[in-house]
Amino acid sequence: MSLLDDTNLNALLKGDFEARLLKSAYSRIHDYNDPLRGPIFALLMRELIRIVMDRIAPDAAVAQASWCKGNEWTYSDQNGNLKLTRRSRYRFAITGTISDEKITLYPKLDCTSVINNLVSLVDKLSKYAHISPGTFDLKIGETTAFLNEVENVVSEYANMLTKTKDEIKDIIWSIVDDSVNQHVSEAIPEELDALSGQTLVENVHMENLQDFDTSSLTPVLTGSGFAEIQLNYGHGDDHSSSSDSYPIKFAVKIDPESFEVDVISVAVDTSSFYE
Repeated sequence: MSLLDDTNLNALLKGDFEARLLKSAYSRIHDYNDPLRGPIFALLMRELIRIVMDRIAPDAAVAQASWCKGNEWTYSDQNGNLKLTRRSRYRFAITGTISDEKITLYPKLDCTSVINNLVSLVDKLSKYAHISPGTFDLKIGETTAFLNEVENVVSEYANMLTKTKDEIKDIIWSIVDDSVNQHVSEAIPEELDALSGQTLVENVHMENLQDFDTSSLTPVLTGSGFAEIQLNYGHGDDHSSSSDSYPIKFAVKIDPESFEVDVISVAVDTSSFYE
C-alpha cells in the first residue's frame, strides 16, 4: 500500500510541508525518465523521517528518559559531547519515558523489532542517497523492490506507534480506574458522606480519561464518570437504604517509571440530591 494512503503515517505528518515532502518523494521514484530517481527518493524519505522524529521525539525530552543511557541509545561525538542515536528517538516516539521494567511487564509495548527495521532502513536510505553506479538509474524491478521495502518498514513503524499508543491508553485506563475506586472507597468525599448517616461507595464508573502523555516525566490526567453509592439511614428496625449515583471529576498524577498513581483531587456533584 502506498504511504500516501497510509492512515497511521499521515496521522503523524503535520502541516502541508511534511505531506508535500512525502508526495514529492513518490513523484520522484515514479519518474522513470530520471536516472537519479533512487537517490533523490532516498534523500527525501530519509529527511522526512528525520523531520518527523525531530518534532515528535525532541532531543531534550528523549535525554530525560531513564532508559536513555548506554551505547544503544547514546554516543559521544568527536568533541566528547553526548549525542542521541536515531534508535533512541524511534523508541521515544512510540513509548516515551516508559521504563524498561514496564515494557517487560507489558510485552505488547515492546517495539524492538520495528525500531531495528527502521534503523536498518534509514541506513539503507543514507546509502542510496549517495550517487553511485549501484544507485544510478535503477532498473524497474530494483526501483519497485526498493519502494516496497520503504513502504513496508515505514508503514510497520507507523502502525506499531498507533497500536502501542492505544495499548498504553488501555493500560493506564485500567490502572487509574482501580486507583480512583480504591481512593474514593477509602476516603469518601465529603459531598457523598454528607448525604446519609453511612454512605458507601459501591463503584466509581470512569467514563472519560485524558490521554496519557508518554513524553512527560510527571503526567497529570483529568477524568470524569459517576459514583454509584448506597445511602444508609437509621439503625435496627428503623434502618433504610437506597442507591444513587452522582457525577464525579478527578485528577491524578502518574509516575511513568512505575505507573504508580497519585490521586490529586476528587470532586462530586451532588446538587441533584437537594433538588
